[in-house]
Amino acid sequence: MGRIDTGHSQTRPRSRVRDPRVVTYRYKERMVYVTPADTYEQALQYARDVFPDDLRHVLAQQITFTIISNTPKGKRAVQIAPMAWKAVVGTLACYEIIDIHVHPEVILEDEREGEYENLVVLDDLKASSPFLHPNDALPKSRTPSPARRSPSPGAMGSVKEWLGKVLL
Repeated sequence: MGRIDTGHSQTRPRSRVRDPRVVTYRYKERMVYVTPADTYEQALQYARDVFPDDLRHVLAQQITFTIISNTPKGKRAVQIAPMAWKAVVGTLACYEIIDIHVHPEVILEDEREGEYENLVVLDDLKASSPFLHPNDALPKSRTPSPARRSPSPGAMGSVKEWLGKVLL
């Protein structure tokens, strides 16, 4: 006896779905489903669109994307480089998580050089600061010793005088 042909295929793909229709962006503890971006730049825009409060003002070079990959050393986070975006996204499973990371901005040179009009005088800062200024922790220059209050016991006669004054 044969099977009844219902017109529906019951075969399941053996491998992961290629070219996913939906992936998951995760930033901090929040996750959002998005359609896969065609380019890295579009992925950055999608990230800003779905996490506007957190990423709206973040520079593009501060944002990176990673996925969890099985490696010989176990599961590890692997960063997706801009030039590999299309190739990597094409191999992801549907709903696979793409983690978004924001790195701190690195300033190598102060672009505000020469804008000194708004600087506050250091003494004003020291006076208003509740914290110890680094220069206050340095040893002070030695001041001369104060004049002696009692006579020096230099001679035998003056020792008796001195002792008499101290004991009385």
